[in-house]
Amino acid sequence: MDEQGPPGRPPDDEETSRDLSRCQRDCLVVGWCSFLIAACATMLFFAWVDPLALADVTDLPLPVDRMGGYAIGFFFFWLITAASALLTVYLIRTRHGHPPARD
Repeated sequence: MDEQGPPGRPPDDEETSRDLSRCQRDCLVVGWCSFLIAACATMLFFAWVDPLALADVTDLPLPVDRMGGYAIGFFFFWLITAASALLTVYLIRTRHGHPPARD
């Protein structure tokens, strides 16, 4: 008989195969946090700015409707917040040597 955990719980060998590496966890955290912040930034920004008015001010090569403007704005905010979060993770995870000794 195979040793299985409680019902509804995978066996131990499957559980260890689901562990993520540190880099994978960092990427998932950056992606999820930046997604949430981008959603909030999109809601706040477009509460005051109409995407059609913004499209009229800029010279976009393609016509943009209101939903397209929301999508472009969301992905812009997501890109900016992901870059910020990636830089933060990089600076936290990067090991620096000891400062040089002063004579």
